[in-house]
Amino acid sequence: MPKLKTVLITGATGLVGGDILRYFHSNNWNVIMATSTKNIVSMDKRINIVPFDLANIPANLFSIDKITQLNAVIHAAAIIPRGNKLEHYDDSQVFLDNIAGTFKLIEQSVKCKVKQFVYISSANIYEQVNHEVKETFVPKPANHYLLSKWLGEEIANYFSRQGSTKFCNLRISAPYGPGYKIKAVIPILVERALKGEDLELWGSGLREQVFTYVRDISRACEMVIEKEINGTFNITGPGPVSMIVLANNILKVIQNTGSKTVFNGKQDPNEGLRRRLSIEAAKDAFSYEPLFDISAGIEDMVKHILNKPQPLYDISTT
Repeated sequence: MPKLKTVLITGATGLVGGDILRYFHSNNWNVIMATSTKNIVSMDKRINIVPFDLANIPANLFSIDKITQLNAVIHAAAIIPRGNKLEHYDDSQVFLDNIAGTFKLIEQSVKCKVKQFVYISSANIYEQVNHEVKETFVPKPANHYLLSKWLGEEIANYFSRQGSTKFCNLRISAPYGPGYKIKAVIPILVERALKGEDLELWGSGLREQVFTYVRDISRACEMVIEKEINGTFNITGPGPVSMIVLANNILKVIQNTGSKTVFNGKQDPNEGLRRRLSIEAAKDAFSYEPLFDISAGIEDMVKHILNKPQPLYDISTT
């Protein structure tokens, strides 16, 4: 019987990292959760938990007994500004801790000759423009947090030239799924629909976003690891979706609650935004194609909210 592969995942209690954890576990990988969450206990023999604090990574992280013969590291953790509030995105300590922590994690991965390192970055490091954006465009991060994401990529690029470890930066766009903690537009509208409340739209409802279902991000991570990919790639859903199309798709999935779409009469500050992100590079490098359009993604998200899957870990409240 072939030996199972092992992946270390940071940020596995979050939206993106949580689905990456579940996806790799379901695909028969051994998973090491490196987490700062206190009182967390594994509920599966193929999931081991090690303490991990991005702001204080020990010099011997990879010498812990549970971390042996790693095939890959997926770095989905980030220190989020206080209270998950956008107004705190210029917190300089958040910036410094994210950069220093990412550097130390990558440095140790290289020293231990980890085969593949996947860094979960953000498509928001690009300037907001109305034309198609490729990976060759120079990022223009709008705040300290996004600047730390871009510099994390550059750290990965630097270390890719220092050893045998392959480094891949995935710039993901507007991720959504059932494990959300921050209330972005999709969780807000889904929750309102489930409660039978109206889905309020600003402006004309024609503002567009490129949403990405978390399962497509998880798939991209495994593709990268299997093909041992170097480089930087946009990872998105099939294409832009307007707010009114989003709301209508939510109501097609969540029916008979009395919820309906309404316009609140307020001006949308991002009215007219129609961003495009090219995924041609990912298609060429590792055959990435999103499987979830907005309808399929919302349907799967709601299914998991209403029928929660068996938990892979437990967090004690005592």
